[in-house]
Amino acid sequence: MQKQLRSFLTGNLINLSVALAGLILLVFGLTLGQNAWQSTRDISHTKRINGVVDALLAAADAQARERGLTSALIGSRSPGQIPDELAALRAEVDANWQHVNTQLEMVATELAENGPNAIAARTRELQPALDAFAEIRARVDRQLTSGGEQVSMKRWFEATTELNARAAALRLELMLATGAPDELMRINLLIRENAARLAENAGQLRGLLAYYAASGEPMPDDQLEMAHFAYRLAHSNRSELMVSTSELDGYPPLAQQLASLDGQTSDPGAQMLAAAVSGDYPLTADQWYQVTTRRINQIFALISTASAMAIEHLRERAHQNQVKLLIYLLLAAIAVALAMLSLRRVHTNAELLFFENEMRETILQSVADAVIAVDENGLIRYLNPIAQDLTGWTLAEAQGQHYSKVFQLYNRLHTSMTDPIATCIEHNMVIVLSEGHVLINREGAETAIDDSCAPIRNANGELGGAVVVFSSKERERNSDRILTYHATRDALTDLYNRRAFERQLRELIEHARTTGDCHTLAFIDLDNFKAVNDTGGHTAGDQMLRQIAFLMRRHVRDTDVLARLGGDEFGLLLKKCNGKQAFHVVGKLLEAVRELRFPWNGNTFQVGMSVGLVEIAEDSPVPDEVVREADAACYAAKEKGRNHIQLYSPENTELTRRQGQMQWVSRITEALDENRFVLFCQEVRPLKKHLPPHLELLLRMRDRDGELIPPNAFIPAAERHGIMPDIDRWVVESVSRKIGPLLQREPKLIININLSGTTLSDPDATDHLTDIIRQHGIPPARICFEVTETAAVANLETTAALMQHLRHQGFHFALDDFGAGLSSLTYLKNLPVEMVKIDGTFVRRLPDDPVAAAMIEAIGNIAGLMEICTCAEFVENETILDRLRELNIDYGQGYFFGRPFPLSEWSKSPKELVSPE
Repeated sequence: MQKQLRSFLTGNLINLSVALAGLILLVFGLTLGQNAWQSTRDISHTKRINGVVDALLAAADAQARERGLTSALIGSRSPGQIPDELAALRAEVDANWQHVNTQLEMVATELAENGPNAIAARTRELQPALDAFAEIRARVDRQLTSGGEQVSMKRWFEATTELNARAAALRLELMLATGAPDELMRINLLIRENAARLAENAGQLRGLLAYYAASGEPMPDDQLEMAHFAYRLAHSNRSELMVSTSELDGYPPLAQQLASLDGQTSDPGAQMLAAAVSGDYPLTADQWYQVTTRRINQIFALISTASAMAIEHLRERAHQNQVKLLIYLLLAAIAVALAMLSLRRVHTNAELLFFENEMRETILQSVADAVIAVDENGLIRYLNPIAQDLTGWTLAEAQGQHYSKVFQLYNRLHTSMTDPIATCIEHNMVIVLSEGHVLINREGAETAIDDSCAPIRNANGELGGAVVVFSSKERERNSDRILTYHATRDALTDLYNRRAFERQLRELIEHARTTGDCHTLAFIDLDNFKAVNDTGGHTAGDQMLRQIAFLMRRHVRDTDVLARLGGDEFGLLLKKCNGKQAFHVVGKLLEAVRELRFPWNGNTFQVGMSVGLVEIAEDSPVPDEVVREADAACYAAKEKGRNHIQLYSPENTELTRRQGQMQWVSRITEALDENRFVLFCQEVRPLKKHLPPHLELLLRMRDRDGELIPPNAFIPAAERHGIMPDIDRWVVESVSRKIGPLLQREPKLIININLSGTTLSDPDATDHLTDIIRQHGIPPARICFEVTETAAVANLETTAALMQHLRHQGFHFALDDFGAGLSSLTYLKNLPVEMVKIDGTFVRRLPDDPVAAAMIEAIGNIAGLMEICTCAEFVENETILDRLRELNIDYGQGYFFGRPFPLSEWSKSPKELVSPE
């Protein structure tokens, strides 16, 4: 089959390549065509929105002129007929608002396709303003024609200004809806918006001054302040307009109008405002209205020019997109033709091999069971090994024979012969036999089977044969039993595995709650087993685990459940056995394991067990909590000196503390996942002038209520349960992201980062941390890793080698809590450190304890000989500081210099590092 496939691919390589290229070209053309079509739609949408914006601007212009002319008439207070000029202006206003409604209806369906939007909301807000304007206009008419109820200038001004404000809000939302397709359109929209604001503010000034010029009265203070505000806004809008149009100087019509607008030297507005205080206006209301209207018309002419420029630009872009769309569609058509021609040739060649490949694929998919393949005449073409075993025929013997000789199938009573193959071929359909059929093999032996038969069809759907798939039911039953057994067993020791143990524990807890019986869970951890793996290798360790499992199985009852939970940990469920009885049973088990001697390659190993017991009673908690209690008891037994048994009791404060430590694990893990750790920092001050300053980073954890938790509350649990490398990684990643600006401000500053002993003894972990630091561009010489003396000496050889490796890369090291150990000075010469931080217990007693002073002096003298800097922790007052200077100590750290503070505060407000006097 592989040879046929290789030949097929070789012969059709060109056709397949052309077809693939055609499909790629098709996808490329359709994608680009879709983009061009979408761009064309967007341009059409923008043009329609542009039309609504222009209609709103025209309505606002006419509205503002009506506001100014009506203000002058109200101010004159001379009843009479409505002037023709005002009537014509009102007709223009109404026509413009009607045009706005028409334009909005044209784009309403298109805007609604995007669901509820701000444009619909702004449109709804416009109608109440129009109604209010119509109502105030009617009142003005009554006042002008018959001297009816007086309409205050403030009320008229508010109604008209509110209408224009609603229109401006709608106009802005429409501009945003265009999406500003490119830079030119963005600038165009900005010009029109700035010009519209200028026109509106100038129109407000026109209306206010027209009213008071007509009345000949001084302008009240509040109205004068409003007029001055409109004047200032207009000047600001004019400046913004000039800035926004500076990028379009190359467009001649726009440039000419800008020059005309910018060339206006006189400022009648300033003159009228100055005269408004006394009421002695230099222009009449009509003159003022005409002057300002001419200037505002220039602004709207500028808007019209900008709009025309935008329409022309959109028309050009639409034409370009139409050309692109035609090209892309042509590419797609060519691609389809190429692909179809090539694929037709490939299809013609593939039909020759289809039937053979279909039959082979059907067989290959059924190899897990017995398979027999026959052609359309019922002659056998293939038997797989399982079918050969069940029928008693080899492939060579059966090939070419009619299936009825090889595959003899009867019902269970042998009363009739069953022929699923004939039925399948005759009806061209899948046949599945019901249960109760047996196969008679060549030797006459019977086997109960499950059977199905499926037709094989060629490329045209015509029948080409059949494939029979059957399996022995006895084999299936044996397979199920084997799978169930292995699913519940540990592969190494053949004891129950953790999953089966946890299921049995759940059932036992439920049994205790139902019946009130008492049972006991024993959590077993082997002592000194690591030495077997380290010395003899994992093969020796595995062999010893098998022997221990065999030994323990001999000392427990058949009703008890013994399981390997993982590594060197075991679990034992002692049914109907209270804590006292379990203590006795496990004691014998512990003694048997302790007496075991395991020889391997000339060495003899001996291990022990630490066991934690917890009773299972009707008030027992959930299984996970029971296991945690047993685990805590086990660790307590281990710390008693190995080979001990500890029964869990809630009154035992030590066990409660250990259980609390285990609860810390989940809290720490959640804090890491939710980024709830916080970095603090504290100054490490040099006491000598030539030394660079240091800043130690300290860790806090924030709980779910926002309270900060000190490190001594969670670090012990993190160290015990192996979470410290994750915390170290979080600290280094956070520091690397944040301290770049700090190091630039303080070119001599060195950052001290605390590392756990676990991380420092793992080459992969340290390499990962140093890679993070380099990726953020932080020089290694600006980082000093702090490690406690206890952590450093726990794995001295490995730790010293890794420290030396990092020293060669440029990193510094400090040894923290120095002097707390019994052999501190001995270890000092073996560790490549550049600073020792003297344990605070000595520093606190320095003023009153001669022994503490002698210890600090000795540490300082030896460190000086080794060219290592010294730092005293817990410097809390000036007396201690003076004594440290007398003892020639290099650095000091403590509350006397400053308490720890969040690193984020330094970023917001850098603190000055104090140099030594």
